[in-house]
Order: sequence, then C-alpha cells, then structure tokens
Amino acid sequence: MPDTLPPDLSNAATWTPEQWNDYAWNKFADKTPNSQRALYAWAYLQAIRKPGESAELANRLHLTNIPVIPGADQFMNLAYAEHYMYARYVVAETGDMIGERKMIKGYEARKLFAFILKQQKDLKLGKYDPTPPSWEAIEWGDKGAADGLKDFRDVHGNVYVPEGPAIRKETDLIAKQMNLSMDQKRLLEMALEAYMASQHNAKNFAQNKFAKLKNIINVLKGILAGFGNLPLGAIIQPCPVGGGDMVEASVSGTVLNAGSSP
Repeated sequence: MPDTLPPDLSNAATWTPEQWNDYAWNKFADKTPNSQRALYAWAYLQAIRKPGESAELANRLHLTNIPVIPGADQFMNLAYAEHYMYARYVVAETGDMIGERKMIKGYEARKLFAFILKQQKDLKLGKYDPTPPSWEAIEWGDKGAADGLKDFRDVHGNVYVPEGPAIRKETDLIAKQMNLSMDQKRLLEMALEAYMASQHNAKNFAQNKFAKLKNIINVLKGILAGFGNLPLGAIIQPCPVGGGDMVEASVSGTVLNAGSSP
C-alpha cells in the first residue's frame, strides 16, 4: 500500500470481509433506517473497489473523501463485503429475502458459466473485470440478506412480503449485464410481473385451503367435545339382539364390552 493512505487503511489489502463491512457501516452511523445506512455503506465500498465506475451513485449520495487504493478491484474480501452490503440494502428496503437470495445464486451461476466459456468480459459494466465466481460470495450475500430482513422487520414488523420486489429492484442491473434492448427489458419486466402474480395467487390458494381445513378440524373438535356431555348409553352402538356375538363400541372405536347374546 502507498504511504499516502490513511493509517486505518494501511493494511486494507489483508482486511477480512467483516473488517470492510465494519469500516463502511461505522462511517454512516447517522443514516436511518438501516436500509439507508446499508445503501450508503454499499455505495462507499463500491466506490473504493471500482473508482470512477460508480461515480454516478457516489455523487448522488454526496459521498466524499473516498480513498483510492491501487488494485482494490481485485480484493476478493472487499468484493464479498460489497456483496453483503448490497444484499442487506435490497432486503432491508423490500423485505424480499427469498427473491434476493435467488438473485445472488443466479448471478454467481451466470458468472460461473461465463468463466467456463471464457466470456467473463461480457459481464463487465465498465472498465473493471468481474471477480471470479465463488461460494464465499454467495455466503456473504446470504448473510446480508438475512440481516436485511431483520432491518426490514424492525421498521415494518413481521409482515409477509411475496417474492419479487427484490428481483424487480434489480431489473436495470439484469438488463445491463445481459445487454438487453429496451424492448427486451420491457419483456423481462412483463415476465417478472406475471411471475410475481402467480406466486401471489399460489399463496392465496394455499391459505384458503388451509383455512377450510382448519374450519373442518374445529367442527370435528366441537362434535367430539359434545359427545363428552352425553350419557354412556347414547354413545354405545350395540349389535342387533340375536345376532351372535355382541360387541359394544364407543364412537372412537374403543371396545367397551364383548360377550354373547342371550
């Protein structure tokens, strides 16, 4: 590292993902709720890893004093920290942990095939090459999504969010990575909306079926509870007299008495 770096970044090349996350998170303690704090922290990490490429977002958030670290775009632990913070931001904003986790795994799978086919250049959004696919990137993204869900529930409570908002939020990123035209992007958005509608309908169908089953169970419980107040003779079903062996049974099937008819 060059001597011009601030003392707290002199060993940045050896930092763990946790150290990068703490460094960025602690810089924006004044931002609330945590979805906004995660947004600023992610943008800050991205600006360090890819200076210039993320200038638009950094300028929009008025980020200043961003350190320039030569070779930072190849720091894998910095990339993992960025994965974590971005996933935390998206889920804290949308509440859609399932959708975001699918996006995380889908992106790494896309990178895997691109690297196998030596087409990783197709994933470039600027001058920086994408980092190689890794399981660690998925794990850190999943951690960020889990923490983001906690952030979301701290604000909105334990509400159900159907799968889709996280994916919708990343439509622009998907379109850029796949080099989609405007028409293709619109088709992607339509497909996404149809998928989200199908997920919502499936949930409603399952909830209705469960509600009906619960009602049936409650009715049966009421019937059985009612039998408990009846005299014993009312719940015994004897075989007809003269029919040979007579078996008396309760409504639950328990044998009460067995013997021969007179």
